[in-house]
Amino acid sequence: MGLVTDDLDKLDFLALDLGVDHVITAWQARRWYRLSQADLLQRGFILEKRGVKPTKGARSLRTVTFVMLDERFREHSDVSLLHLAGTAEMRYALGVGVVFGGEQEWSSSAWREAATLVPDALWEEPGGSRVAIEFDSTHYDNERVAEKAARFASFERQVWGAPTELRVEALRERVRAVDPRAQVILANPLAKW
Repeated sequence: MGLVTDDLDKLDFLALDLGVDHVITAWQARRWYRLSQADLLQRGFILEKRGVKPTKGARSLRTVTFVMLDERFREHSDVSLLHLAGTAEMRYALGVGVVFGGEQEWSSSAWREAATLVPDALWEEPGGSRVAIEFDSTHYDNERVAEKAARFASFERQVWGAPTELRVEALRERVRAVDPRAQVILANPLAKW
């Protein structure tokens, strides 16, 4: 996600980004850093292969390789890992985070399950505005979406992400009914390119 400089290579930037995002998919590593799984293994990154339902309505599991530096994330559920990767996809799509420099911060706690009323990540923009970040992998019902959107309306802004255009449109309607300032973006951590 960061710009490559003379002092740091793309593997260093991936390590820095994993310090923020905790987990990404191997597809994200290929898209963002042009790194293969062999490159990642050679440099000591942990690869964890899982069978994941990409959306609630998916009929079959999709094999996904997750990339991490911290062994503890191997113990997390498939849903938790996908949520972390989806939140990382949002950070990338928004072009924000500590690795980009500047006066902004991003902290992710997207591994929590059970659809808590705490955002998956918090983004403190330059100037100090706090933005609630929420990744929806299509598992929340309408009532839960509205409840979360109402809670997150107390932030200066809220940004939601989803893995499909169909879900983005549905969320845009539901979330903006509660908070017209809300932004909803496409964030698919399973996109190959």
